Amino acid sequence: MSDIIKMKQFCVVIPYMFLNITKERVAEVFESQDYGRVANIDFLEKTDKNTGKKYKMAFLYFEEWFANDCAARFRRDLEDGKTCRVVYNDPAFWTVAPFVKKSARRKHAVEKNAENTMQLVDTEYITRIENELFEAREEITRLLTKTEMTKTV
Repeated sequence: MSDIIKMKQFCVVIPYMFLNITKERVAEVFESQDYGRVANIDFLEKTDKNTGKKYKMAFLYFEEWFANDCAARFRRDLEDGKTCRVVYNDPAFWTVAPFVKKSARRKHAVEKNAENTMQLVDTEYITRIENELFEAREEITRLLTKTEMTKTV
């Protein structure tokens, strides 16, 4: 096994995971692939607004990172705000992203907009906003149709 780097807890998020995946399986994948040891995993059950299918979101808190090039590159990419893929059952993979508190994301977005530079965007957040916009437009159309039908009666 690789050397170990003890460090302050570092949190990452897997925004989509099937319901049958266990905490033990997640921890085993990250350790067996020599990324590091996971101290804790929190699951949040969610429902896809478009399909109604349930899924899990996972928050992983690392206790330590293994000292190897792959783990170092993985962590560096996450710290730089990039997403990474971890294959857990080839060809199936999880998308792993850095966990950033909402208040920090908002502050970061404001700073980036103020500098008029390109900003990294949380794709799950954009998808959620797009879905809400789509649902709102459908509701407006439904209400307008209902209003028109009422006027003709």
